[in-house]
Parts: sequence; C-alpha cells; structure tokens
Amino acid sequence: EVDNDPHYVEGRSILARVALAEGRHSDAMNQAMNSIEAAKDQRFTSFFPRFEVYRLLAEAQLALALYPEAEGSYRVAIEARPTSASAHFGRARARIAQNDHAGAESDLEQALALRPDYPAARADLGIVLIAQGKMTEGLARLEAGLADGFDDHRRRSAMAEAYIAQANWTAARDALEAALRHKETAHERATLAKVQWQLGERAQARESISMALQLEETSSDYVLSISRQLSADD
Repeated sequence: EVDNDPHYVEGRSILARVALAEGRHSDAMNQAMNSIEAAKDQRFTSFFPRFEVYRLLAEAQLALALYPEAEGSYRVAIEARPTSASAHFGRARARIAQNDHAGAESDLEQALALRPDYPAARADLGIVLIAQGKMTEGLARLEAGLADGFDDHRRRSAMAEAYIAQANWTAARDALEAALRHKETAHERATLAKVQWQLGERAQARESISMALQLEETSSDYVLSISRQLSADD
C-alpha cells in the first residue's frame, strides 16, 4: 500500500513499529523518517500521527545510540503529547546517555508525576540522583526498582558507585559482580579490581585488572590508572 501511495504515512508508521519490534532499528528509523518527509509534501492532506511517528523514531535512534537525535525526536513527541509518561522516560534515557543528569532527573520526575506506578522510571531516577551525589536517596530508588524486577547493568553499576562512595566495599563488590553478569565492560571490571583490593582479595583483584586490560584494544586512562595503582601497592 505504501508503494502505491507514498503519502500513506500511517502505513509507514506501522512498518516502523513492526521493524522496531523485530529489532530492525535502522529500518524502523528510515520508515519513520520517510513518514515525516511524506507528511511535509504539500499534496498530503490526511492525518499525520505525529506523536506515534516521532516516538518510534526516537526509540529507534535510542537503540542505535544516536542519543542527541533521540532526545530531539522525544522532544517533538512530548510537544505532541505532553501527558506521555513513556516519552518523558525515553528522553530521560537519552539524556542519561549524554550525562545530562539534571535534565534526566526533570524528565523522570515528570514521568512519575504522570504515572506514579512506573518502576523503571523510579529505578533510573536512582541512577541520576547518584550521578549528582545524592547517594542515599539514589540507592533507595534503585533498591525499590530492583525489588520490582528492574535489574540491569546500568542500575547495578550506579549502585556500586554509591556503595564505593560510602566505603561499603562488600556491597560494592556484589553490585559490580551483578553488573558484570549483565554486561562485561573494562570499566566495571577495573572498578571491581579496585574494590577487591580494598577487601584484601589480592589474587582476585589481579585477575580482574588483567581481564579489564584484555577487554580493550587500547586501554583507557581509567583502567591504566587502576592497574598502576595496584602495581604500586603490591
């Protein structure tokens, strides 16, 4: 139908939704962008589902790590439907990825105001609070989110950061090990080495920093600094 009618923007949005559900994020983004372009044509006179199209575009961009673009698409979606808690939550995730924690906090608070029972937003609010130094409040949010089943690498890593700030080394180790079960990264593996060293687990710390060094083709300054620190203290 889209081939027969290039202005069938609702059909394009459906194709974008299907592609997104199937994990074909580039296809979803292209279909959504084609829908937007088709609606700009002066010959187009039908209904344009602005919120739905920009929401789909934003989700595809977020999945493709196009964070500034995703933030902009979510902004248009929110303008079209300010009462969408999920759109505010999506923009918060795009802002977290860009380290705009204050902006993300504002979006997450708005999402929770619109939908108080939104455990994913509550858990991610914990991440941005911890990133801004509000450790106790952030941990409470994250622990509530984990109790609701919202457990992932980002949230466990944020918990570890808060525990390290509190010198709660055992809890930090447990959180880092949980984060690494979700996703293996050099940063968390090196941080685990630092925490294990604090706990006197020297053999485990050496193994962890060795793994961290192997995970990156060119080791980051952070990983190298911990490696040097452990070598100096050995």
